[in-house]
This record gives sequence, structure tokens and C-alpha cells, in this order.
Amino acid sequence: MFLELVTAPAAALLSTAAAKDHCRLTSADDDEYVDELVVSASAEIEVITGRAVVEQTWRANLDGFPSGAARIYLPKPPLISIEEITYTDSDGSPQILVEDTDFKVFAPSGPTATHGWVEPLPGGAWPAAQAATGSVQIEFKAGYSTDAIPAPLVQACRLTIAHWERHREEVVIGTISNKVPRSAAALLSPFLVYEVC
Repeated sequence: MFLELVTAPAAALLSTAAAKDHCRLTSADDDEYVDELVVSASAEIEVITGRAVVEQTWRANLDGFPSGAARIYLPKPPLISIEEITYTDSDGSPQILVEDTDFKVFAPSGPTATHGWVEPLPGGAWPAAQAATGSVQIEFKAGYSTDAIPAPLVQACRLTIAHWERHREEVVIGTISNKVPRSAAALLSPFLVYEVC
């Protein structure tokens, strides 16, 4: 499976004003720099946790369907919805699957929701797709709405931004790198997700 970002988040994890307030910065000259810190801290949080933080749309490209009725787990929880599943059939023709007719969506909810998945309806199976790179494409929305981002993720973003603002270079003590402050790492710990085999 390889992923393509279709639609980036429409809003930032943290506003410029909130980030500046936390860092006690008052000059408008700092706005662009703080915005860059917010984007970078948000990306770091997504890498560390394996989550989509602010709502975004992705396309998962697979080299065919799994055999039978096997689940297809989708990365970057929490899964919001499946926008479309398309595939190239064995004759080379494009096909579209229909939710609740061809497949069912399972989207665990809650702040620490794990991977969502799709699977055929009971008694069904995935269709035969061409055995080719990207012959199956699943477009999906993932992340939290801007008014429902868990507070620990927002606070981890604040702490990381403040740390980076004060320490313009990576802090290394002995063999320990302090790229993200321990307090932020502790806040992120319950949100970590792991790859599903």
C-alpha cells in the first residue's frame, strides 16, 4: 500500500495567536515563523503518533484486493469515512464499489480510536482486480474535526512549539536527543498507533 495526500487539512492544529500566546511572543514580525513552527510541530505529532490530526483526505493505492473477505485496514486513524473505492478489473476496465452494497466500513470512534477498515458484506468477497501496481484505490477521510481535536494533542503541539522556539537547534544530552520535549512525548503516548499486519 502506498499513500497519496488528496486534500491537506483546511486548518492548522493550533492558531497563530494561540501559539504566540503560549510562547509569549507579541510582535507581528513573528507570525510567519510561528506558522512554520505550527506546521512542523503538527507534522511531527502525526509522524510520532501515526495519526491524522486535523481532517484530511488520502488515497491508499493497493496492488489488488486481498483474497476472500479479508479486511483492509486503513492508516492514519481516526477514520472518518470512505469517499470512494475504485479498481481495475481483470479486463482492464475501471469499476466503482458501493458502500453497504459491496463493502462495509468500520470506523472506531473516540480520541484514541485505532485503525478503521473496510471489508466485504457478510458472505461476500472482494472482486477480482488486475494484479498491477495501484489497481485498487481507496480514498478516505481521516483525522479530527477542528473543534474535536483531543486536548493532549493540542497541548503537545504548544509544548513542542515553545521548545523549538527557545531551542533553535536540536538539543542533545549525551546520546539522548530532545527533539520533542518529554512532556509532549508523554501527552502523545496514549495516542500512538501501530501498523496493522
